[in-house]
Amino acid sequence: MRERCHKGLAELVGAYGSAHIHKKFLPELSIASVEPDLENRQNIENNLDDLPKIIPILSKWFIEHTIGAKELAILNLRNSYEARLKDDPSWINFLGLIFHYITDWGTPYHSPVSLANPVIPTTVIGGISIGILRIIINWVNGSSEILNGVTKWGLSGAAALGGISLISLYLEHKNFEEQCNEYWDNNKNLIIKQFLSQKKDFHLPRNFEEAIGIFEEKMNDLRIICNYTSPDWILSNRGENFADYMVQIAVVMDFAIQIIGYY
Repeated sequence: MRERCHKGLAELVGAYGSAHIHKKFLPELSIASVEPDLENRQNIENNLDDLPKIIPILSKWFIEHTIGAKELAILNLRNSYEARLKDDPSWINFLGLIFHYITDWGTPYHSPVSLANPVIPTTVIGGISIGILRIIINWVNGSSEILNGVTKWGLSGAAALGGISLISLYLEHKNFEEQCNEYWDNNKNLIIKQFLSQKKDFHLPRNFEEAIGIFEEKMNDLRIICNYTSPDWILSNRGENFADYMVQIAVVMDFAIQIIGYY
């Protein structure tokens, strides 16, 4: 998601969530919710003339905001909880980071197995297709090196189509994010209304670690929704589906705040 949706969700849950956050902390919460992206973009800008340094930055950014987002949300949940126990104001900053990674975890294009992500299926198809082609060629030529040929050609096909699908993923993701910004602005009141109707006070266990386990389960449920929800569906029905999807993410955020404030 772009800054508008990251900040919008943080402000939504901060202002209207079950655990009220004083309005003086909302600007800091909002800024922290986009901090990881701003930091990575700045690192890239600082190293534009040094490609070997940019590649690790991009790789780290990609991993942390896709398959690593859940673990980073849990890490920052622990950090926020510990800071609040010490009456350390940095707990708000950690909360913003939690919100950021929850949002990324729930974004269709950030999941490697989402219906919206063509990279893995296309890569597999490329590998299988080119591998089969090599089998046919080797059989016609009477070659005995079929296995080696299949492996080599299969990897080549996977790499080629994987690269093409990455470009396609980037362009589709960029377009989706731009539309989400517009949908947020056009449906803000509807999002607030739906969030207020769906938020609830969760029955938390006595043990903090058990609560972390429940949070992880809710993150897993969010990823399942993410994997089987089409971006086209999210952006259809005049914004109602978009509002519902944003609220699914916001409810998990609201649960995180309740954990921090309960123990």
